[in-house]
Amino acid sequence: KAEDGKQVVFEAGKRVSGTKITNKDKQYSRFPNTSRNHIYKIDLSTMNVDIGKVQTSTYPNMAASDAASFGGLAELVYDGELMTEARYPNIGTVKTAAASSNNSVQFVENIPDAAAWKFDENTRFTAVESSGYHFLGGTINGYDPATKKFSWTQNKAGGGEVSSGARVSLRNAPDFIDQPGEYCIDVARKAIYFYPPDETMSHETRLMCFKQPLVKFEKAKNIVIDGITFQNASETGIIFEEASNCTL
Repeated sequence: KAEDGKQVVFEAGKRVSGTKITNKDKQYSRFPNTSRNHIYKIDLSTMNVDIGKVQTSTYPNMAASDAASFGGLAELVYDGELMTEARYPNIGTVKTAAASSNNSVQFVENIPDAAAWKFDENTRFTAVESSGYHFLGGTINGYDPATKKFSWTQNKAGGGEVSSGARVSLRNAPDFIDQPGEYCIDVARKAIYFYPPDETMSHETRLMCFKQPLVKFEKAKNIVIDGITFQNASETGIIFEEASNCTL
C-alpha cells in the first residue's frame, strides 16, 4: 500500500526524446505537405529497446504472445496519453470491393492520394471480415493507379483470403501522418516519426515496449494492493495466477 499522501508508480515505458526533422531526412518527402514541418524523429538506434515487428499474423490464429497487441509494434505515450499509430482512413475503414486474389485488392472507396504514397516493409494493414469476428493482417507492397488495386502480402495461417466487404485500415507509414498525435515506426532503422500535439514536443514521451507483465503473483494469498499505479506496459500490467483472496 502506498504511504498516505504519497504516490507509488510502477512505470514500464522507456522515456524517449526527439528532434524535428529537416528536408535532409530521407523520409521527409513522404509526409503530407500540411504535416512535414511538424514531424519529430525519435532515434532508438542506440537504445536497448524492443520496438517489436510489423505483425502479419492472423487472429485468432496468431501466437498467444502477439494476441494482446494485434500489430506487434511498440506504442507511444505522450504527456500521459496514448498516441495514434498513423493510419488511413483516420476514422473508420475502407471496404474491399471483392475478395483479394493474387495478392491484390481493390476498395469500394476511391483513394485519390494512393498514387503518391510509397510503401515499404513497415506499411501494414488490418482487416476485419464482414462477420466482425475474423481478423487478418499483412503488409502492403504497392498501388497500381491503372487498376486502382493495392498489392499486399497477407498472412493466411488459418485465415484464407480477405473476403468481399471486409473492413480494412492501412497503417504505419509516414504518408498517413496528417494530424497531431500520430506516429509511425521504422522497424529496420529503429526510429519513430511523431507529430506531437504541441509544437515543441515539450512533454514527457514514453515508449511502451515492455513485453512482460510488470508484476506477477503466482499461488498468492491474502494480498491487497492499494494506491499503487501500474502503467505503460505493452502487456498486462499485473497478473494474479492461481491466487486467492487478493484485492487490487
